[in-house]
Amino acid sequence: MLKFGFKTVNTLLITVLFLLVAVSILAVSYGFISQIDWQTEISLFNRIIVLVLVGVICILLGNIILIL
Repeated sequence: MLKFGFKTVNTLLITVLFLLVAVSILAVSYGFISQIDWQTEISLFNRIIVLVLVGVICILLGNIILIL
């Protein structure tokens, strides 16, 4: 154990406790994430494309008005 830096029993216990807490947090997160229905489709990109097109049109119209 000295080879890996565990010089005292406290260091080993704290490391094991840290790993147990990390694994338990991952298990709780997995429990919440696994309840999500991943087959549901979201039309997020369609809205983004429409907003970008509207923005581009507004910029072009603004430039045309400034030129006139």
